[in-house]
Amino acid sequence: MIIGHSMGGYIAQTLAACYPAAVAALVLIGTSAGGPRAVPVPAATTDVWQAAADLPPEEYARRVAVPTLVIHGTADRIVPVENGRVLAEVIPETRYREFPSAGHVIHLERPRVVADEIAAFVTSLTPIHP
Repeated sequence: MIIGHSMGGYIAQTLAACYPAAVAALVLIGTSAGGPRAVPVPAATTDVWQAAADLPPEEYARRVAVPTLVIHGTADRIVPVENGRVLAEVIPETRYREFPSAGHVIHLERPRVVADEIAAFVTSLTPIHP
């Protein structure tokens, strides 16, 4: 199982798309599938990024075919929550969990809730090896 947050979520999707035999499941937190359906990063956020770097954020679109848990907070100002919803639509076998008023670092804001969601997801998976 691979767990990815934000850019780590893009990396996890890439790993699952390129090496599906190596990935049994994904947990994606505060990330997006990228592409034309992605909700843009808010202007205030990109202004801060662009003030610190010369390159704008990249868009990513990934095809994933493993069971996936997508966790997103409604108050995420880095990766808007609509991206989590789209991600859950595009990846088959997705369990989507959305948390009101949680931001981009939901795993730090609500660690127990995130840990419980991940534990429930892992428990629901069919073991690959007996």
